[in-house]
Amino acid sequence: MQQLVLSFSEKSLTLLQKQASESSMEQIPLELAKPLVKERISSSIQTALSTSSLYRCTWFAPDYTLFPGSLFDASQLKAYYELNHGRLAQQLSLRYDSIESLDLIVIYAVPTWLEDYCKNELQFQHLRHEVSLQLSHLAQQKHRDQIQVFFHENEFVLSVFKQKQLISCTATAYQQETDFIYFLLAHQQKLQLDQSFELNLVQAGAQLDLKNIQHLLQKFKDFETFKIQDSDMSSYQNNILCASLEEL
Repeated sequence: MQQLVLSFSEKSLTLLQKQASESSMEQIPLELAKPLVKERISSSIQTALSTSSLYRCTWFAPDYTLFPGSLFDASQLKAYYELNHGRLAQQLSLRYDSIESLDLIVIYAVPTWLEDYCKNELQFQHLRHEVSLQLSHLAQQKHRDQIQVFFHENEFVLSVFKQKQLISCTATAYQQETDFIYFLLAHQQKLQLDQSFELNLVQAGAQLDLKNIQHLLQKFKDFETFKIQDSDMSSYQNNILCASLEEL
C-alpha cells in the first residue's frame, strides 16, 4: 500500500502519495475564509486514504522557537512561545517536538482546527513541524560543516552546522531570489563561515529556479569555493517528509 504524507502550511495542503520509487502529489490552496474549503480538504484526504495509509502529518509556519532540551519545562511552553512571537492567538494551539540528538525542542503553534482534525477525524496523534524533520535529517550529517537552505512558499529556512554543532536555524520571508542572496551574504559574514562549507539548496514547496540561484551565488567572491548543490522537490519528499526518523 502507498504511504500518504499530509503537509500543511498557512496557505496550502500538499498530499503526497508514495510507493517505492513512484510518487504523486496534489496541492490544495488553504483559503479557509471561502465556503466548503474544509469539506474539500477532508474529501481529498479521504479519497487518498482509500488507497494509502497515513504515514505522516506535518505543519510549516515560520513562527517556531528552538529551545535547549536540557532546560525545557513543558509547563512554561506558552511563556517560551510568547517571548519570541507575542501573544498566542486564540485560534492557535501550542505544540513541541523533541530532537534528542541535538538536545533541542522545537516549539510552535498550529491552528486548533488542524490539531482537532488530526486527532479526531484522522485518529493521528503525531503532527510534526517540518523544521523538526529538517533538523533531524541534518543531525544525521552533522559531521560536515554545511549550510542547508529549505525554500518554502514564502519563507526559507537556513540552518548552519559548524564543527558538529547547530549554530543557526532561521526562517526568513522572501519575495525574490535576490532577497535570499543578500541575506546569505550578511549571514556568511556575521558567522564568519569559511569557504570550505557545503551549501545545499533544497526545494521544499517553492517554485524557484535553484540552478539560477546557484549561478548567481558563484558570481560572488564569498562563495567562489563553496561546494554548492541543489535538490528538487522529489528529493525533499523522499529524504525529509517520507524519511524514517526514529526520534520523531
